[in-house]
Amino acid sequence: MTQHRVLVVDDHPDAAAMACKAVSLLGHETRHAFSAHDALIAVDEFRPDIALLDLGLPEVSGFELARKIRGRRGPNIFLIAWTGWGSNEDRERAVLAGFDRFVLKPISARVLELLIEEVDSRLSRPA
Repeated sequence: MTQHRVLVVDDHPDAAAMACKAVSLLGHETRHAFSAHDALIAVDEFRPDIALLDLGLPEVSGFELARKIRGRRGPNIFLIAWTGWGSNEDRERAVLAGFDRFVLKPISARVLELLIEEVDSRLSRPA
């Protein structure tokens, strides 16, 4: 498995810390951000190839944050909506915002591992 840079964005510090720990245990480098503003700084400085974004951020929704990240990084980042919101409308909005995957909280280490493996398989496919 390729080592990835993973950005975790959640306004709940405990949730962000737990997700970072799980991803780190899988062998990847992590950063966390508690706001959309800090997430955009991290996208520019840390240059993650995977971002796990909470949809219910206080000042800017995760949907809007995903659009902004896509605008900066295009297809060079795998965006995962990580949320407690599970309606069909939320899933549809996530697709329209540019997310690659939609997962409900809490997320298990195994689901994280499978998502990261999906990124690896995308990278290894011939163009």
